[in-house]
Amino acid sequence: MINLSEELKSRISIEDVISRYWEEPDRAHRVKCFAHNGKDRNMLVKNGFVYCFVCGARFDIIGTVQHLFELSFIQACEKLNSDFNCGLPIGKKLTRSEMEELKRAEAQRIAARQAAENRKCIENKIFINVCDELHLTQAIVSALEPSKPIDIDTLDEELIDAYFAQLKRLEWLEWLADTLLGHDTDCEWTYTIGADTRVIYDRLISGDLTI
Repeated sequence: MINLSEELKSRISIEDVISRYWEEPDRAHRVKCFAHNGKDRNMLVKNGFVYCFVCGARFDIIGTVQHLFELSFIQACEKLNSDFNCGLPIGKKLTRSEMEELKRAEAQRIAARQAAENRKCIENKIFINVCDELHLTQAIVSALEPSKPIDIDTLDEELIDAYFAQLKRLEWLEWLADTLLGHDTDCEWTYTIGADTRVIYDRLISGDLTI
């Protein structure tokens, strides 16, 4: 027997449900609460649930549909299955081959979710490393910066070379951090490397790019 709730949740996001049946969430992932008909956007739409900070209402995708349309659990599942073209055999006795196909599809979805979570973890570690290196380089640049007014006769050329090398590295790390955050950047690396964060992470993971 299939788990209707889990099967539907693996196919449909809470954001899709709210956008279709209620209203589009704003940039802060908030909407007006449909549980108490609030006028302000006090309901958070995130991580598979909606939660109202005023009345405390909390629903997953099925609970949301039940509340909005006054449906039973099965009726809400049937509506989601139909409206989002999930193709789940609700109310139908499955053959052995159909059950095996559902199990295979579920195993693929689990593997895909796990791969996505692993990727996100790797990307987070890389970004933290970039930020750590950025802060370290800022400190080095500050320490190497020549005192003013500059006395040309007493300048240490090796120190100056090291200073400008760190300045260049600082520029690189600032560009890398901004680009990985999705900010618009315009410098030499934007044109030689590109601004596609997925591609940049791929190259950092493979070692083709180094921090």
